[in-house]
Amino acid sequence: MLYDADKKPRITPAVEKYIDRTIEITGREGLATAIIADNDSFPLTARRYMEQAMEIDGAIVLFRCQSPETAERLMQYLDVTYKLTLVKEDQSGNASPTPSIDGLA
Repeated sequence: MLYDADKKPRITPAVEKYIDRTIEITGREGLATAIIADNDSFPLTARRYMEQAMEIDGAIVLFRCQSPETAERLMQYLDVTYKLTLVKEDQSGNASPTPSIDGLA
């Protein structure tokens, strides 16, 4: 995680760019952020954040993980627990497929 001079977590310009592009592709506008620390009660913390985010219409969930290992555990949990769709672009900038996230699998 990155922090500014006031010790507040910050998003890098590159991540902001990808969030903006994801908003363009998906039409979603809400952004829910969640911080997962190495010592969190996992997966309870992740599930709580996802449940809260699913109540926000059109939300994109941005998880900030304290370590690469925690990020890997999170992705494994999300992959098993939720139906995820990868948002990607081809060389011409066209998005495919229509992204979605459905409730518990």
